[in-house]
Amino acid sequence: MITKELKRKILDRYKLEDERIVVANVLDKVYRYEKSDKLEYTSFLNLNEYGIITAILNELNVKYSVFSLNRKAN
Repeated sequence: MITKELKRKILDRYKLEDERIVVANVLDKVYRYEKSDKLEYTSFLNLNEYGIITAILNELNVKYSVFSLNRKAN
């Protein structure tokens, strides 16, 4: 469960404003998922954001999938 204390602890690891915004957004999504048990998604992530988010999700034991909507049909 995402508590304010846990959220603050995770956010404190990141000093860059852009990273803090991404982390706060993903923590909010995890919180909403825990409350509603409905799927959440993000928009495009660069490699740095992807690395940060997957580390946090793994730490929180949240299952996730990565997929692209840009697949070309044959």
